[in-house]
Amino acid sequence: MKRVFVGISIHLKPELIESIELIKEELKSERIRWVSEDNLHLTLKFLGDISDEDITKVKDVLTHKSKEFTHFSFELEGLSYFNHKGNPSVIFCHVPHNKQLVDLAVSLRDSLTQIGFQKNDKEFKPHLTLARIKTLKRPDQFYEVIRKPRKGVQQVVPVNEFVLYESILKPSGAFYVVMQKFPLA
Repeated sequence: MKRVFVGISIHLKPELIESIELIKEELKSERIRWVSEDNLHLTLKFLGDISDEDITKVKDVLTHKSKEFTHFSFELEGLSYFNHKGNPSVIFCHVPHNKQLVDLAVSLRDSLTQIGFQKNDKEFKPHLTLARIKTLKRPDQFYEVIRKPRKGVQQVVPVNEFVLYESILKPSGAFYVVMQKFPLA
């Protein structure tokens, strides 16, 4: 069994990396686990722990789907956070609505449902996870840092392919291995 998901690899421009580094510095006293630069991705569909046989089926579906979509791009724009039980839990870059991105995610979800994967009826909310928050000693400082207007927290992300990843969980955090890339038409 392998823990897998489908996503889009994201490489940040230097200005955005610089902005994130400043935020890391401002929040260095907090228990926050930052996603390493080489692990940055936008998840299209999480599949969970699946067998090698199911991975083969998934690859067939993804190969077919990649031929149905052409290259496109989406934007990363601004920082925000998700709450869990009233406390900030994830820092992310916002992705404004993008029809092509949503269509791709919905099409993958629907096709994978047809081969037996559970359908998630939650609305697809694309975002780029930057960090996971364990606890905050100073929530007031966190909100101040995250809400501060910043230059360079925008980027256009070209999408030429999507990727099937294996997610390997380690005590230091998840590590992602590219299983196969699927170029768009």
